[in-house]
Amino acid sequence: MESEIEDGIDEQAVAWFVRLRADNVSGQDETLFLEWLEQAETHRSAFYEICLLWGDPDFLHCLIGNAKKHGIAPSLKKTLH
Repeated sequence: MESEIEDGIDEQAVAWFVRLRADNVSGQDETLFLEWLEQAETHRSAFYEICLLWGDPDFLHCLIGNAKKHGIAPSLKKTLH
């Protein structure tokens, strides 16, 4: 059961990753993303793992900056090691 939940969160993280890279991403999309990110540590971890897996450090750092601004940034020690 826990594996199914983790798979669902990973799928959501991938969906957000793709959605946020779209040319037509809206302010509402970004707000919904931040709300999703803020809901749980597992959301933050899954999303940052996706960013790292896709090898997009600039995108990751941009999002971390935005997340810090909103007080929801995860610890980099945890995500980068």
